[in-house]
Amino acid sequence: MHAPGRTDRLRDGHLYDIKAPMLFFAGTKDPLCNMEKLRKVLTGLKGPVDLETVEGGDHSFRLPKSFSRPASAVHDRSSINVSGG
Repeated sequence: MHAPGRTDRLRDGHLYDIKAPMLFFAGTKDPLCNMEKLRKVLTGLKGPVDLETVEGGDHSFRLPKSFSRPASAVHDRSSINVSGG
């Protein structure tokens, strides 16, 4: 969404022309994606959108050791059907 620390310069311009359904994944501790700004962008998009968040996850969805969850738990946490069927 933005460069580290530059939440005033969003990289969202191309998203507003897309009409197809979009699925977004974001870690809540991602320094490149301010969640408040992302949610605001998502409300302005034309097509249907869905947001899956990884609580405590960084840009690579890594969790702090204090979360006591292995990486596999993040990657396997849900089975998402993106094929439409």
